[in-house]
Amino acid sequence: MDLLNFEWADGPVETMESLSKAGKSEEEIEKFAVDENLSEIERARLLLTKGFNVQKIAILVALPVLFRESDAVEQLFPILMNSLPTYDTEVQVVGGNSLAQVAQSQNILSSRHLDQLAPLVSSLLKSRNTDVIQAWTEVFNESVELMALETVKKHYVPAAVALGDVSRAVSSRLAGVSMIGKLAKVLDRKSFMEKLLQRAVALCQDTDLDVRRVMCSQLPAICKAVVPDPVQDKIVDEILELTRDEEADVKLAAVELLLAVVDVLPGDIVTSKILPVAQKLFDEPPEPLHAILALHFGSFIHKLCTQLPSFDPEPFMLFYKSLSERQDAELRRLCAYNFPGLLQSLSPRLYPSTLHSIYLHLATDSVLVVKKTIAATFHEVARMLGPDKSSKYLKEVFLHLMQDENSEVADCLMANVDIILEHFKSTDGAEATQCFHDLLPTFVRYCAVLDKKNWRKALQFLQRIHMLPDYFGSEVVHDLVVPHLVRNMQSAAQPVKLEAGKVLISCLRKNHISIKRKDVSLRLVNDFGRSRSCLQRLLFLSLTPSLAEAFSRQLFRDSFADCVLELSTDSVANVRRQFCVVLPQLRKVFRTNVDTDRLERLSQSLNALLGDTDRDVRMAAEAASTILNSESFWAPSLIAREEAGDRHKMEEEDNLVKIERKEQEEHKKRQIDEMALQARYDYMASQNTPLGRGRGLPSKVPAGRATSVRSTVKQNTLPKPAEPSKPAPFVRLPSKPTPGLAPMPKVAASSQLAKLPSATPAASSPLSSSPSVAAARTKPVGAAPAKSPLASSVSRSTTLPPVPAAITTSPTLKATALSSKARVATGTGLRH
Repeated sequence: MDLLNFEWADGPVETMESLSKAGKSEEEIEKFAVDENLSEIERARLLLTKGFNVQKIAILVALPVLFRESDAVEQLFPILMNSLPTYDTEVQVVGGNSLAQVAQSQNILSSRHLDQLAPLVSSLLKSRNTDVIQAWTEVFNESVELMALETVKKHYVPAAVALGDVSRAVSSRLAGVSMIGKLAKVLDRKSFMEKLLQRAVALCQDTDLDVRRVMCSQLPAICKAVVPDPVQDKIVDEILELTRDEEADVKLAAVELLLAVVDVLPGDIVTSKILPVAQKLFDEPPEPLHAILALHFGSFIHKLCTQLPSFDPEPFMLFYKSLSERQDAELRRLCAYNFPGLLQSLSPRLYPSTLHSIYLHLATDSVLVVKKTIAATFHEVARMLGPDKSSKYLKEVFLHLMQDENSEVADCLMANVDIILEHFKSTDGAEATQCFHDLLPTFVRYCAVLDKKNWRKALQFLQRIHMLPDYFGSEVVHDLVVPHLVRNMQSAAQPVKLEAGKVLISCLRKNHISIKRKDVSLRLVNDFGRSRSCLQRLLFLSLTPSLAEAFSRQLFRDSFADCVLELSTDSVANVRRQFCVVLPQLRKVFRTNVDTDRLERLSQSLNALLGDTDRDVRMAAEAASTILNSESFWAPSLIAREEAGDRHKMEEEDNLVKIERKEQEEHKKRQIDEMALQARYDYMASQNTPLGRGRGLPSKVPAGRATSVRSTVKQNTLPKPAEPSKPAPFVRLPSKPTPGLAPMPKVAASSQLAKLPSATPAASSPLSSSPSVAAARTKPVGAAPAKSPLASSVSRSTTLPPVPAAITTSPTLKATALSSKARVATGTGLRH
């Protein structure tokens, strides 16, 4: 490539071809001719010294590239130092822009070259051409921090003082202001105060409004240079004076300066001088200042709270609240933008009483840009409030934003969904469960339209939801989210397909319900691994590394390995090539002494692929063979880490099995308890036993069922329980016994449990042959009855015998209990 291409120069450049077309004479063309045998550096030296302006400009534009060549700086830099002052102004401007780029690359010019550059910069800054001054001011800004302090004091300090003189042109004074602000960061306090402070104060009072306005942007650096010297009061007075400037632009810049220097000045000066002026500005802000005050409100309050521990932000909150209710949408957007900074300044405990209503008002704003700003910063607010307050107060805001009619709001919110869900997980388990239950419908609705969104937004969302089962539960995710993931795997863009598959694998790994795990695994194998579409088979192979990484080797071998091996003989070359890519990781899954058949198939597949008719497949197979034969692939340390990781995965899978068994046992226990309770209710209902204001209800009755039974008892006005001292009469059996139940023995009511009579019902009863009933018949008269698990829950005023064990085990009675569950819930199973 020719480094001196004339098309690099700014503006129109006359090349040889253009000159020829323009009808130039051969003599004129000959003037621009250069020996083609010259090197790039030699050609640059020639053109910088003897070339025309267009040729010099081409060389100067190429300087950042030329200086990367060896010895280019040593050969060209002296020529530039001697020639640039004599060039025309247009060449000097191009030279300044190029040297600013060179100085920005800090490893090109040495300290010696920088020391040589300082005199050239200071001399060209004395130019009367505005463009030259601006170009070489940039060279100063990029190089001054790299130079030695003595060089800066010798060349740049006098130049800054001279440029800032009131007799110079406005462009020169503006350059002087820029230099003074930059030198304030480089010089020590004593040198700056002795040589530049007086000039800086004078420029604050300059007659030109542009000079005063630009000076406002340099005063923060000047304040840092002089604080904590007593002269800081003079700088503060100048700042306050600028806030009262008659020019609107200067006043705006001064107010912005006032809000910026709060954290630089000492606390006593802020309290005595800055705070009263700021308070007045926020109490009665002029219309032009609303935007500036709104833009910097959050950072200003944060600086005040940091600088002044006793600062009370309450007076400023009136301005912020009024700002959130203004008609101007831009002001409300700035209000929403500053909310995280304001919350960080205030204590989160003040959020419910002070900020929640403002935040909810902004979240329900009618303008899209305001709601998008709230949604984009929602995760920051959730992080600062913490899980407990977020789940309590931000849930309403989240639902409003997710249900907005414009999907862009939900997109902004879902861009940080992982952080949001993490900070919605309250320490109170019940509250966290309820919170995620309320968020679930909007979340599922967003997943349902994911395939209709821009694929980049869909990909960004999927990358952040691998942790879904941790918050919503694996069963809910399987039923409501997995179908949408499968649909995206089938019809979305390729990056979205792959990421949706990875999310599906993450959900599958955390699902503790074995039948659902098996369902998803079979669907992956049948709908993708053995699909008729080669794209689906390619996707399955692309997900194979994720499957091998997510599950233990044993589970992978049992569920996916055979399907993967089948694809080694696929009819599509791209599928076979992808198999070669995953082959090394597949080899890690198989054990030498356990999977001999699969290892033999894998070896035969590799040999066949090495001789494949497709060139790309052969190359991929050769690459896989090289990896398998490398020593690093079988490094003992690597194998040890993989074995440890596999043991950890097996422990996780065993824990999932234990969790499922525990849930099944608890479910069976609940079913048995409910059936036993139901049998107890049916028995009491059939005997029309008085319950005495519901005190006889067992303690394990579900709340809804207990309420219905108690209300039914109260409505039917059952007879009062008998007095303890007077034995109650025998309770007669109903004339028509309950189907499936034998007539129960007569029971005498007393303060103690009655003894079972020796006489028994008919032999045809389904309970007559029960061992429990037989044991009850032969029990001695004076023996105490066996305690049933339900007996302790019956009130002492109830004079019922214990329920025989056969009641909870008889199939006939179980059927009766299930059929009468609805009657008991409504009270119809109780007899009057």
